[in-house]
Amino acid sequence: MTRIALFACIFGLLWTAAVCAGELVVPPVFAQDFNAEAEFTDANKLYEQSNYGAALQKYLLLDSLGYQSGELYFNIGNAFYKTGAIGRAILYYEKAKRFLGEDDDVQNNLEIARLRTQDKIPQMPPFFLDAVASKFLGAFSIGTLAFLFAASVYLLVGVVILHIKNFLPNNIIFRVSQTLCVIFVAFFGTMFIAKAYRESLTTEGVTVAPTLSAKSEPRDQSTTLFVVHEGLKVQLARSEGDWVEIKLPDGNKGWVRAAQVGIIQP
Repeated sequence: MTRIALFACIFGLLWTAAVCAGELVVPPVFAQDFNAEAEFTDANKLYEQSNYGAALQKYLLLDSLGYQSGELYFNIGNAFYKTGAIGRAILYYEKAKRFLGEDDDVQNNLEIARLRTQDKIPQMPPFFLDAVASKFLGAFSIGTLAFLFAASVYLLVGVVILHIKNFLPNNIIFRVSQTLCVIFVAFFGTMFIAKAYRESLTTEGVTVAPTLSAKSEPRDQSTTLFVVHEGLKVQLARSEGDWVEIKLPDGNKGWVRAAQVGIIQP
């Protein structure tokens, strides 16, 4: 059993390194005189002074340079909301959720912003198990699941090392501890895979143009199927040129200009 645990530890550590490498977003190399932390602090001060436009410019500069974090996206969403850009505010709140999960502040601000949208389209009822899985996985970000998986792996490594060094000589305690750690590793590893797989299946976005006329084909002369407005969360089914086919919560589909929809995935 000890050999199996050691093999699981080594595999888990290697996989964790791969996970963390994919999770951490390293921005490009910038000039030495650029201080991202100072820029973020300055933006926060401008926001506190109600200078929302200037704060937004600084936040978006960090975003454009490749910096990604839940706090940055949350602040961008707040600044867009204060400037009246409801669609983009919702877009960045949704981006923040990718990092922060079901954070109360993000969720509350998102709900407040949605109250100012025009379209109230009912969602197709999902299957019961799918709804439960979505609710459960939605409570964690991928980063959180990666951290919990890594912590479980390191805990398992620690238990094995303590046993090898004879600090945990009791076989019953060791086996119980080892079994629990393996369960945690398997549980959080499975959750991470499920979360990543579900997010890879669909690309989601938010409408950011004031009004969008969805077409039956990716050309302006085609029939208008429906009209929606900014702030609506949609799925992006496929793209063709500078057009993208969106799928509404009720299942209706139509083509709009790609620039009229912001992609949620960082």
